[in-house]
Amino acid sequence: MLKSKPLAIRDFQSAEPPEAIPLDEVAGRFAGHFAPGRAGRRFLQQARRNRHPLTLTQGEHVTDVKTIPVGDMKVRVSGTGFPLILVHGFTTTSEFWREQVEEFSASYQVIRLNLPGHGISPSPTTRSYTIDAFVEDLEGIFQHLSFSRAALVGLSMGGVVAQKFAVKNPQLLQSLVLVDTTANGLGQDVRAFWRLLIISVLRRPARM
Repeated sequence: MLKSKPLAIRDFQSAEPPEAIPLDEVAGRFAGHFAPGRAGRRFLQQARRNRHPLTLTQGEHVTDVKTIPVGDMKVRVSGTGFPLILVHGFTTTSEFWREQVEEFSASYQVIRLNLPGHGISPSPTTRSYTIDAFVEDLEGIFQHLSFSRAALVGLSMGGVVAQKFAVKNPQLLQSLVLVDTTANGLGQDVRAFWRLLIISVLRRPARM
């Protein structure tokens, strides 16, 4: 079985960007229509209870976590130091990185996105949910928090967002880390899944 490995690019501005990255559009607002199982429901209930404020504990250390609004996103912020921005994957949330927060926050200011339509972020019907739109949301993080440079980590779909952001804004990155992602779009399985999901949502009777 093939296993993917994280790819880190240090000193990003000196690295050669790919010539082209084919990207598929992603309708993130439909993420709220998923029905989690029993374990998932317990996790979501716990996450909602801990929303404001949040603390993470490990041994004797306590990490304070703030939740701030940035555009159409609710963003988790913890730690101090050089900015480390974490972008989650398709239908996951900022809590995917929960186990890494304590360690990273000791040396970095950790920024964990909830992309629009994911986690605790809203799902406005007036906006776009494409990869390009998510790139613009990521650019908003740099503007809102006045970051001139940051380290960027992208997982799965978040890695696709991170790659396109890097090609568009290389001057903003100190380093790029890609985890379990692709430079060749999101694949036939994901496209077929979204078509079925969108059809099921559109067929639902209108709420009065």
